[in-house]
Amino acid sequence: MATLESGNAPGENLYYLNLDATRTTVPGNYPVDNVYSNPNEKASLVRGDGNKIGASMILKVMAGDKFNLQANSWYVLGGNTPDAPVSPLSDIFSALASSLCDQQS
Repeated sequence: MATLESGNAPGENLYYLNLDATRTTVPGNYPVDNVYSNPNEKASLVRGDGNKIGASMILKVMAGDKFNLQANSWYVLGGNTPDAPVSPLSDIFSALASSLCDQQS
């Protein structure tokens, strides 16, 4: 589990990508949730005009494999209505290709 807490970073960075690039201190109005991490002082900040992909992991899955996935999100409307959503497929494929190239190096 990627908690994003600074004290857990060395171990989490062995398994997850983009933690250091997106780790930030949670804002004051962030909901208190110590179920998965206590303290819960860090989160991954992603933006459409910056880092679009937070914590990530490449898994090799074979026929019959099973895995569980959970992601939590939080959003506060900053006064402006967001533009219509766009398909993230090109960003996903680009990130996947980039990370595959990084692993071959």
